[in-house]
Amino acid sequence: MPTSTTKTVENAAQTSLSLIEDLLGSAHSENFAVRLWDGTTWEAKPEQPARFTLILQHPGALRNMFFPPSELNLGEAYIYNDFDIEGEIEAVFPLAQRFIEGRRGAWSRCVSANAYSVYQSVNYREAQNRRRI
Repeated sequence: MPTSTTKTVENAAQTSLSLIEDLLGSAHSENFAVRLWDGTTWEAKPEQPARFTLILQHPGALRNMFFPPSELNLGEAYIYNDFDIEGEIEAVFPLAQRFIEGRRGAWSRCVSANAYSVYQSVNYREAQNRRRI
């Protein structure tokens, strides 16, 4: 019988996939993949091999990366291992720049509306404490 924590983590994965689809769907013509902390993968288009895979280490990773959208938050999220990159790291920069410059409003709305509840429901007190240092 699934526990409440299991359901919360499954909910977090579904919410993250929904956010990824909403926010990266238009960029999906590019050749990259996203892998969640539970092994779930959002694949690159079949006709193009993935140049890189964005690995989200926990359910709050997207929020830490992009809320609010800035180079600082993205860099801190990488340093604190909220996400990792497998493959050609230089292929990530155009995608990151597009979100930082052009998608601030969309990220803020989507992350606030969809991910905030997941972020609160899973215990990330440790991640918040390390950011206050």
